[in-house]
Amino acid sequence: PSPVDLAVADGDTIAVGDLTLLARCVPGHSEAITAYQLDTAAGRALFAGDIVFASGIIGLINYPGSDLTHYRDNIGRLGGLGIDALLPGHLLFTLGNGQRHIDLAIKKLTGDGFVPYSIGQGAVSFVPSGHYPPG
Repeated sequence: PSPVDLAVADGDTIAVGDLTLLARCVPGHSEAITAYQLDTAAGRALFAGDIVFASGIIGLINYPGSDLTHYRDNIGRLGGLGIDALLPGHLLFTLGNGQRHIDLAIKKLTGDGFVPYSIGQGAVSFVPSGHYPPG
């Protein structure tokens, strides 16, 4: 394991040059996974790691620490943020209307009880056109 230089908690800010990142902890993919929100004059971006992807895909995997109940309990922390650019760790990213993809994941996780598509499913390797959430 690598040594930890700085432990980050939900709501902490990190200065990177002239930019400030806001930590948003959303356990689910793993126990301590954190997304980072960046606000600029051009808009609001979320570096989502493996938490949420385009089309509401989530990062639930068959691995210790990845937990559907934690996803359902915590995904709402990303609701209502007004995210423009959704920048996940894999697959497609969006530069506009990123929040609608996040909101779709929230709806899928907290709505009808069905597990949404996950990057942990072998069949999900790309998002076909026309499968984006309605605007």
